[in-house]
Amino acid sequence: MFNCPIMQKALLYKIIALWSSFILLHTEVVFAEDFALTLPSDLRQKIVSHEGFYITDQETVGIKDNTYHAMGGVGKLLLTLVTLRLAGDGILTLDEAVAKTPNTLLDDQPFKVAITPRHLLTETAGFAVPPVIYSAANLKSYASEVRSAGKMAHHDPVGWAILIRLLEQKTGKPILKIIDDTLLLPLGLPITSLKVIDAKNPLLFLRGLKGTEQLLASLTRIIATNRSPYNTAPFLDSTLYQQLTGTLSWRMHPMGPSRTLGLGLHTTSHQHWFELFRTPYGNTSIMVFPAENIGFAYFGTDPEGFRADVIQFANSKLAPNPTSEASDTNALTSKTRINGLYTITEAPAEWLQTRLHQIRYGTIRLADSKDGTTLIVSKENTEEVPAPRVFRKVAPLYYVDAKGNTISFSPYKQGGYMMLDDHLYRFVGLIGDKRLVLDLVVPFFLLLLSSGIYIFRKRHTAWRRMGLTGLLGTLLITFGVAAEYYLWPKVVFLWDMPALVTLWRILLNAGIALTLSLPLFTLSFARKQKMPTGPFSILLVPLHLCLVSVAALGLFIILVAWGVAGNF
Repeated sequence: MFNCPIMQKALLYKIIALWSSFILLHTEVVFAEDFALTLPSDLRQKIVSHEGFYITDQETVGIKDNTYHAMGGVGKLLLTLVTLRLAGDGILTLDEAVAKTPNTLLDDQPFKVAITPRHLLTETAGFAVPPVIYSAANLKSYASEVRSAGKMAHHDPVGWAILIRLLEQKTGKPILKIIDDTLLLPLGLPITSLKVIDAKNPLLFLRGLKGTEQLLASLTRIIATNRSPYNTAPFLDSTLYQQLTGTLSWRMHPMGPSRTLGLGLHTTSHQHWFELFRTPYGNTSIMVFPAENIGFAYFGTDPEGFRADVIQFANSKLAPNPTSEASDTNALTSKTRINGLYTITEAPAEWLQTRLHQIRYGTIRLADSKDGTTLIVSKENTEEVPAPRVFRKVAPLYYVDAKGNTISFSPYKQGGYMMLDDHLYRFVGLIGDKRLVLDLVVPFFLLLLSSGIYIFRKRHTAWRRMGLTGLLGTLLITFGVAAEYYLWPKVVFLWDMPALVTLWRILLNAGIALTLSLPLFTLSFARKQKMPTGPFSILLVPLHLCLVSVAALGLFIILVAWGVAGNF
């Protein structure tokens, strides 16, 4: 009955899972008084007060029995380990084109950078972050690429959903069965270690993921030691573990944010470690120092304080573990001055409303000194103007302030992207200036609408034609912009009617073409000397036509900056 090797292996995993669960449920884990590394009292208190735990090479300290926590970003680690295990079994490779696997919802386009599992695991596939996720929506509607794969990293729920679809297509199993067979059973954990709200919708999978502290401790231990709690054999083979914890798959700057597969790498002058921090849908924070085989987890209400405590502990108690960023940084050169406006872009958006919100509330201005040694950062577009922050240059494209906060710029486009306070910004220049691309919109629309007054000049056909053209064009633009601003998510994601979006964009661009004819009407009237000659009209009408012409050209430039002009 059990002659099949696969069945024997599955039975062995089941036995290990049942035995491990029994041991964990009947064993009280206590704080180790003789642990060689003495934790600071405040950090120790957080662990003792049931807000977290830590693991070492030999033990787990502070874990509770069957307490569940929303996993948040730790769910990404879970999917990463599943993917690496499948790669180790030869079911997939990390650098294969995802689009070549049927039913992964991506089109195989030979003239674009192919998205690979490596891009999905490092969140560099370039998908737009959806403003809202509807449970009944089609996943393909969300697979919109706004950046080339491999350029910049950002929180990418669509990329993880595509990865889940890829794993299901590769194995022919639902994702929960894959996790159970590939991860939980080898770790000796039952399927009840994981709770999922919606396993059928890949976009909502991570949002509803909860895990026991036993599971979270096992995942933390894999990062720190590459072993499960009850098995001395490596969980991943050495090559895959190196890619998980040692090989950088993406970095923006040698001293700035970097990523391995599924993990964010952080550095100081003394240490480097991995973080999986809480998200809006998860309260779990994990910090791991693989060089010392130690990891921390926290579920309390002060994650930033916890992070500061752990970093202080690591710098004072752990052996220095510097990296090679210094030599890599010295090879960089900065040929341009860092000046201008930067807008937050950690969630690249396809929806007009989100992009305008980023300009209004997420724009900062940078100004460097003439010698390039000082950088002044000031907040734009806010009612309360905070004091500017001053940063000193310590390396090419890398600055530090008096509190130790850093700014790192991408060598790509010589500072085209910037990381400040763990937020990603991109250079936008004048198109990020609220006074130009937001404040002038309403006056321009009112001026263009006022061109309709010339419809009532009954004796002058050309003037009536201009008034009708201006009024119709303005109404079409208003309708198109309003549809983009208010209706786009429902039409694209919920109704799945992209043809309707194309229709209103055609009307919007037709309206732009009509309003751009207004300056031509003005030039024609001036050249043919058809301006009115009344005592008031001779002064007011030419002025009005000039303002209308400026409004037509200005609104066109604004709509280009918004990304709607010429977009179908």
